[in-house]
Amino acid sequence: MNASSNTSRRSGFTLIELMVVMVLLSFVVGGLVKVIAGQQRFYRSAGDLMESRGQIRQAVSLLPADLRGMSTVGGDVLAASDVSIDFRATIANSAVCSATANTLTFPPQVLASGQTISAGRATAGAGDFVATYDDGPTTGRADDRWRIYTITGVTQPVGACVAPFVSAPDLLRTGYVVSVAEAVSSDIVQGAPVRFLRRITYSLYTAADGKAYLGYVECPGGVCSTIQPVSGPYRSFVSTSNAANGLQIQYFDSTDVEISGAQLAVPANLARIARLRISVRGETANAMAVPGMPAARKQDELTVHVGVRNRQ
Repeated sequence: MNASSNTSRRSGFTLIELMVVMVLLSFVVGGLVKVIAGQQRFYRSAGDLMESRGQIRQAVSLLPADLRGMSTVGGDVLAASDVSIDFRATIANSAVCSATANTLTFPPQVLASGQTISAGRATAGAGDFVATYDDGPTTGRADDRWRIYTITGVTQPVGACVAPFVSAPDLLRTGYVVSVAEAVSSDIVQGAPVRFLRRITYSLYTAADGKAYLGYVECPGGVCSTIQPVSGPYRSFVSTSNAANGLQIQYFDSTDVEISGAQLAVPANLARIARLRISVRGETANAMAVPGMPAARKQDELTVHVGVRNRQ
């Protein structure tokens, strides 16, 4: 027998088999890539939506904290529109130790007993305001009111507040003497509650990147800072449609009648404000693909109602 006929044939794949395998692998890899790309789009869209909703929640948590402390009947609202509000916000609280012609004296922030009479998020200075509760000359509440004075200076002498409002150990502690521009009412009694105020503004504005943000301006000492974004971005400002704005503020009086438009330019109408309806509207940074619908940016909205203080 011929020796060559006993030689075993070499094992392996034929060209056709290799081509079939490559075609099948291309289908598998293509399917995997499609799934991965879809997941990436989903997580990116979900992240955009969560970010947008987080910014909206931040705004509706931040605004009521300052707005609830203002007194519209006390003149705290300085200007208002559908996308901004300029008002005096409470930065600290205390109680009057004594009142003279142009000064108000306050006890140490922490008494020797450990009790705290004065507290706040900032220290008032010249150009800020102090609102003192005036009980009026009668025992009825008809003449009760908050009186607002402009601060011209603050000193911190030792023993500023005297007995019997504080105990003997507190006479060795630093108190506060606040000088004001206006004459202090003689009806302000010892222990009267006090709010220290500072002018601030919240508004919808367009930043340098072309996007709309909730902006914040603070005026310590009467000198206003540059507007800064505190949350956003939101839907852009559209002057012809309040419902399209990223921020919409509506104002209502105690009978639930809306105060709007030219009415907001009248100080007497600002004093009527009893409730605010604040709507914040955002949208995702990228278009989201929803089955059965064309890709578009997802829009969302949250609304909060804020009741102001000192409303009967």
